[in-house]
Amino acid sequence: MITREGRREGLQRQARRLDASLKELNTAADRFATLRLLSIAVGFLLTVVLYFAAGLLVFWISLAVTIAVFGGLVVVHGRIRRAAERTQAWRHWKTGQIARMDLDWEKLPNGSQTTHPLEIDLDLLQVHRLLNTAASHGGGQRLHEWLLNERPDLATIEKRQALVRELIAMPIFRGKLILQAVLAARDLREQREGQRILGWLDEQADTKSLRTILLILGALAPVNII
Repeated sequence: MITREGRREGLQRQARRLDASLKELNTAADRFATLRLLSIAVGFLLTVVLYFAAGLLVFWISLAVTIAVFGGLVVVHGRIRRAAERTQAWRHWKTGQIARMDLDWEKLPNGSQTTHPLEIDLDLLQVHRLLNTAASHGGGQRLHEWLLNERPDLATIEKRQALVRELIAMPIFRGKLILQAVLAARDLREQREGQRILGWLDEQADTKSLRTILLILGALAPVNII
C-alpha cells in the first residue's frame, strides 16, 4: 500500500520530470518561432531574386515551396505549444496536490468567505480551499454547496462514495479526466464549460456509468490528498 510520504515523493518526482519536459518544450517552441520568421524572410527574398533571375515559373515554384515550408513550421510549432500548455497545466495540478499535502496555504487558491453560520463556526472556508480541486468555478461552487448542506442525505453521500471507490482503481482515467477538465476550464472563450470534457468522455468505451462523475468532481478531492 502506498503511504502518504511515498505518494508525496512520487508527486515531487513527477513535478520535476514535468519541469524538465516543460523546459525542453519551451526551448523547442522558441526555436521554431525563430525558424518561422527566418523561413518567411529568406523565402520571400529568394522568391524575389528568382523572379528577376529565372522568370515567372520559377517564381511561383519558389513561392509555393516557401508557403509549404512556412505552413509546416506553423503546424509543428502549434503542436509544441499545445504540448507545453498541457505540460504546464499538469505540472500546476501536481504542485497543487503537493501544497495540499503540506498544508501550504500560500500556494492554495483563495476561497470566498460567506456569512453562513456553518462556514463561520467550522471554518469551512479553509476546508473548502483544501478539498477544492475542481478545475472550474462551477465545480468549486458545487463542492461549497455540499459542505454547507445542513441536511445531508445519507443515500446521496453513499452514492458519491461509491463513485469515488470506483475511481480509486482507475488512476490513468482520473489523470486524463483531470487534465481534460483543466484544459477545458482554460479554454472557455472558445467553447462552453464542460463541453470539452463531455466530448472526451463520449469517445471512451464503457463510460456511461462514469458520466455522472462530472457532477461530483469535487468528491475526487479526498482521493487526491490521501
